Amino acid sequence: MIRVLNIIESISLGGAARTVFGTSKYSAQLGPFKHSLVSLAPQLDDPAACLIATECGIELLRPTNYSELLRLVADHDIVLVQWWNNPEVDNLLRTQLPPCRLAAWIHIGGHHDPQGIPDALIPFLDFAIAGSPYTYESAAFASLSDGVRSAKTAMVYDATDFARLADVRKVPHEGFNIGYIGTVDFSKMHPNYVRMSAEARIPGARFIVCGPGGEQDTIRAQAAQLGRADSFDVRGMVQDIAPVLSALDAYGYPLCEENYAAAELNLQEVMFCGIPPVVFSYGGVKHLVVDNFTGYIVRTEQEYAQALEHLFNSPYDRARIGRNAAEYARQIFGAEHAARKLNPLLESIMRGEKRSRAPFGSVSSVASPASTPGAARFLESLRDSREPFNATLQGGDLPSLFGADARIMAASTLLKRGGVKNYRRFHSTDPSLCFWSGLASLGEGKAMEALAEFVEALRNNFPHWRPWWYVAQLSHQLGHYELARQSVAQVRALAPDFKGAQELQVALESCA
Repeated sequence: MIRVLNIIESISLGGAARTVFGTSKYSAQLGPFKHSLVSLAPQLDDPAACLIATECGIELLRPTNYSELLRLVADHDIVLVQWWNNPEVDNLLRTQLPPCRLAAWIHIGGHHDPQGIPDALIPFLDFAIAGSPYTYESAAFASLSDGVRSAKTAMVYDATDFARLADVRKVPHEGFNIGYIGTVDFSKMHPNYVRMSAEARIPGARFIVCGPGGEQDTIRAQAAQLGRADSFDVRGMVQDIAPVLSALDAYGYPLCEENYAAAELNLQEVMFCGIPPVVFSYGGVKHLVVDNFTGYIVRTEQEYAQALEHLFNSPYDRARIGRNAAEYARQIFGAEHAARKLNPLLESIMRGEKRSRAPFGSVSSVASPASTPGAARFLESLRDSREPFNATLQGGDLPSLFGADARIMAASTLLKRGGVKNYRRFHSTDPSLCFWSGLASLGEGKAMEALAEFVEALRNNFPHWRPWWYVAQLSHQLGHYELARQSVAQVRALAPDFKGAQELQVALESCA
């Protein structure tokens, strides 16, 4: 029996965890493998997801400290890290691991920060599995020599267990139902989802939105502003999606341009159920859909609305594409297919010896010398977006510093939420991450959140007076005039020639 230790950030109902659940189940049925699972952030674990894991025959291990975790690494035959850029996995790989056979299944597209793949990751591993063809095209894989690429990498689709959809049957209903099941957050979802969906001229259209995230209220508000509140049924997280899928006529899954999608299990499930999808040509989804055969791939918001209209107006194409999608999904996707590809890879990994390796990464090569430890780790996780972050920490002139701050405020939603704030959550007292998180919140118009983050940056000794200036401005904006006066006084003391503080101090004299 070959013992495989799967390590994941947290046990959730998301795609990476479901890939572990399904492939581990079939891997054990098809070969001499016993899979266990460790969560690096057990406080984030979803009890429903833990139950699914145990029902799939996976042993959940609960080390109480890092020493126990490292003993599990040493005791198992293979360690399979479920990888995307998150601080928990980053922290693990930067630890001195005992001798082990170390592999990673990479569950993100890998093309855009913060979910790019560091060039040093694959050489650090004994084997790397790309979770989609799009992932396999990323620079970290493409830059490898043919020999290394052949010897220590492979592509295995992230996969779900289609057995949970065995009872899905189309049910009669009024109107025309268009689904979206996935992350309801504009770091992944197209920011104009509501507007372009509403532009589809479909009588009785209802858009059913399911999934976790922070934009449910935003979508409801945008729909109300368009006078279409009744057309958008926003349900939040739905554990049992079978009843939802049974009622769908089409699937609208538009993601933003710089999304991190790889093999999108929700899209695979929709296709398995014979529901025709409409997707944009961004990210990994374009490799999952064959245009005009298993769905429609569009490039503009107008094309998106037109594709939905066509599916409504053409029952023939709706049925044809649905049939093709279902057959394609059965032949290409699914956890059983994935396990049949995974098992030979695990056997190949077992033929190698356990080896020691130095901890992953060297922050000195990419981070500003002024970087604090958590900030340096965040910066090393990036490929192309370090410059403004480094610039905020360097001793340049004020226009350069404020310019760098502005570039962080204007960064993509994904970089701000999935990068800065994720690392700030883990490295909670890192002053640079607190400051960058404040800039991220300020860029999203979240004044109170930004104010709290700048206060934390000051509490943790950020080495410049700019947080005081942002606190002063935000306090003035929010009507906290005494805090504004105290903060602007700090700025005047530290930067007496800064005209902005002089002007704000005068303005505050007239405030009650």
